[in-house]
Amino acid sequence: MENWLSLWIIQTPKIYFDPSSESGQVRYFAKDVKFTTKILEENFSTNDTHLNYNFLPDTVKSSPSSLATPVSPSTMLGRILHPRSLASTRGVQQFKNHTVTWKKEKLSDSNLYSSELNFTEDGQYEVMVDTTDLSGRKASASNFLVVDKTPPKIRLTLSNDGLANEKYFREVRKGQIEIEDANLDFSPLQVELTVKDKAGNSISIDDADHLTNLAYWTKAGNKYTYPIEFSKDGIYHISLKVKDLAGNENAPIEVGETKAAFDFVVDRKAPTGALKIGDWDRSKDGTLWTKLLDRISFGRFSNKKQVIRLQAEDNLSGVGLVEVLRTREKMSLADLQASSAFKNVTSEAKDGYWSKEISPNETFITYVHLKDMAGKSVLPKL
Repeated sequence: MENWLSLWIIQTPKIYFDPSSESGQVRYFAKDVKFTTKILEENFSTNDTHLNYNFLPDTVKSSPSSLATPVSPSTMLGRILHPRSLASTRGVQQFKNHTVTWKKEKLSDSNLYSSELNFTEDGQYEVMVDTTDLSGRKASASNFLVVDKTPPKIRLTLSNDGLANEKYFREVRKGQIEIEDANLDFSPLQVELTVKDKAGNSISIDDADHLTNLAYWTKAGNKYTYPIEFSKDGIYHISLKVKDLAGNENAPIEVGETKAAFDFVVDRKAPTGALKIGDWDRSKDGTLWTKLLDRISFGRFSNKKQVIRLQAEDNLSGVGLVEVLRTREKMSLADLQASSAFKNVTSEAKDGYWSKEISPNETFITYVHLKDMAGKSVLPKL
């Protein structure tokens, strides 16, 4: 008589996810995700297999406080390594015992059961599966992923005070830069902020370095704000690029009512001008004819023709207007500013130089009104 011994090896169900996590890190997707759960089990029980998931939309503010706070190392952005459960998070949507269809695939030594979920809305997803096979063996697993199809938004808001000629400003430009994104990644932030003088030499400003340092930004919800002030005279250029953790590049920068947001000139210094008649360029007391004098301290007589010469300069934006007024009357600054008798000779001025021939024995005072491209004025007189 022969005896036969039968040996059955019963294994615990094995659970797999596709897409799976990578080294415990959360994965970010810039597109719809087809999430597949797979269970390898010979004695699979549909009734004892439960698939649940939690969903936290990006539109829900995870922080209970809406107050703006500086970004500290503890709140700095980065990939989530071990996310806590979303179940107790404010605003989360819970889907328990979610109804799915399990498809069976026969393998050589077992059966593979799979189901699919489609995640299309931006937000955080936490998937949880627990199963008990017909032999009573249990298994459970969870996965965490983020769908983010929305590119970061950048808003650049600057004051338009003192604007002239489309891009020249005679006042300090103040404003802010705001970046909004639920899953912002500051590490690839690219900032190009340059300031140069008229000769093309670089002018140093702290903002060029501070903008790439998250510690200088203030966080409120999904918004990060950096206050900015352009006070140094110079030729400015600014551009920003950023990505989120899903790889989305920022949409075109929003500027609202801001004029000349990316390329502009701050010029708060008035142009300079020097007058000369013949060989004379100053009063008897030695005062150069480069400003509006409060008294007449000279007298010149000639029986020959003379030439009035003006040399006008501006350190940055350039001379935009040259006006001349010849009169016998001494005029106050208020009278000059209100006068409509000035003659525009801008077209006659070449590289800031203007001249006019005068007849002998004329008696007159010459006033010159200069204005640079940023709108700053000066009134030399002889």
